[in-house]
Amino acid sequence: MKLSSLPRMAAFEAVARHLSFTKAAAELGLTKGTVSQHVSTLEQELGLSLLNRTSRRITLTEAGEDLLPHCVQVAEAALALADRSLHETADLKGRVAITTSHTLATLYLAEAIARFQADHPGIEVDLIIRERFVDLADEGVDLALRVGPVLPEDLVARRIGTFSMLACAAPGLVPVDDPAALATQDWVLISTTNPQPQLQFTHETGAIARIEITPKTTTNSGLCALSLTLNGTGIGLLPSFAVRSPIRDGRLIDVLPGWYERRGPVSLVWSPLAKRKRRVATLITFLAEDFRAWDAEAAQVVGRAQHEP
Repeated sequence: MKLSSLPRMAAFEAVARHLSFTKAAAELGLTKGTVSQHVSTLEQELGLSLLNRTSRRITLTEAGEDLLPHCVQVAEAALALADRSLHETADLKGRVAITTSHTLATLYLAEAIARFQADHPGIEVDLIIRERFVDLADEGVDLALRVGPVLPEDLVARRIGTFSMLACAAPGLVPVDDPAALATQDWVLISTTNPQPQLQFTHETGAIARIEITPKTTTNSGLCALSLTLNGTGIGLLPSFAVRSPIRDGRLIDVLPGWYERRGPVSLVWSPLAKRKRRVATLITFLAEDFRAWDAEAAQVVGRAQHEP
């Protein structure tokens, strides 16, 4: 194979990983047509069909499956060489785009980025707030801070903490040890995390209790749900990272001590090539360490062990 085939191998590797010409083009900074031409030329050079293309999906042929590991090695070697050159010749500078929810951005990430940029003034951070799933490649985003499971197979996820959904209320409501005792109370729910009125609580001992409620207020914003709960609208079912400060300050109480409605991961998520940018890798390392310390404090404040779900 010729050295001139290396760009074509890189294009094929990106398409095979994303199973999408559009996403591969966005990642490589090329047009979709250029990526398609690279793959077609590679197939002509090899005399093999590497991809099965239909109007709805792309799959790898047997020859494509055989070639892919070699293309991955080529792409990683080229990126490692470029990364090494960057380490040796350039300062940490440039743009990093990171996305998260309004709640995490307001309660944690904005302050964390300020701490990060104090040490790395050459790195520009674009904080994109979305209350929905963001396709990193399609929307030109390097990194995401996400709550809950990470679904796309073409992304890398690093778990940096754990959240629990807790029943909290403004002072005045007496804590109970049985979720059923709260079924008739007014509730505030986050519609994106609890679209149904059936709730299942788990005790730290492993006991399970199911209740059905009629929420008084629902909102798609975790930050708005927190504000409603602080103002006494009802019992808020809120993530542990959102109630750390209000519980510590006495503005909220845990009305079901020892119980949680759900538990899951908080993760940093990125595409495999994004971390090859030194500035992105530096931010990932910083946030992984910074959030763990912040999360450990939250667990201590709400009096919960952050076990694996």
